[in-house]
Amino acid sequence: AGHQLLMVGNGWFFRSMHFGSDAWVVSNTTGNNTVAFVDVKVAEGNTYASSDTDFYVLLDTFKLNENMAVGVNLTNARIGTSDNTLQNLGATFNGKLGPVALKAQVDMQMGKDKTDVTEMKYKGNQLVAQGNVALDPVTVNFMVGMGSGSKAGDTDAKEMITVLDIDPHYTFL
Repeated sequence: AGHQLLMVGNGWFFRSMHFGSDAWVVSNTTGNNTVAFVDVKVAEGNTYASSDTDFYVLLDTFKLNENMAVGVNLTNARIGTSDNTLQNLGATFNGKLGPVALKAQVDMQMGKDKTDVTEMKYKGNQLVAQGNVALDPVTVNFMVGMGSGSKAGDTDAKEMITVLDIDPHYTFL
């Protein structure tokens, strides 16, 4: 419990590794399997109102062998009031496939925002793969990402909603 550096999965939905966040983390590691429950205060709103953003995360990571691990995570985000909730379901892979070191993450979002006159549904998703290949004397790094987005006139939030720290995460070429 306390102020901690945290991220969910590979950090493409939630990452707080620069300043950290207040959180409780309860985990159990049995053999190659780690199960954890995390309660994170992501943002403090008005001190005298119910305006905080809180994440409740359940995750399971399984180490397949010395070089590979897979994981799933489910985040329930309460944004401001209980009328605005977002769920994020994520899956991750971290491992070495021959000479390629690969990290991959896929996320799907659902939930509802009932704080306005009309109800809005969350329908975002993303896929991010990053890795490197060591080719003596150089190493080639790569990253590929794809995410959903909203169009003008959409009544639902189809864009991927993320909470990332201030560090740069990628560059467009």
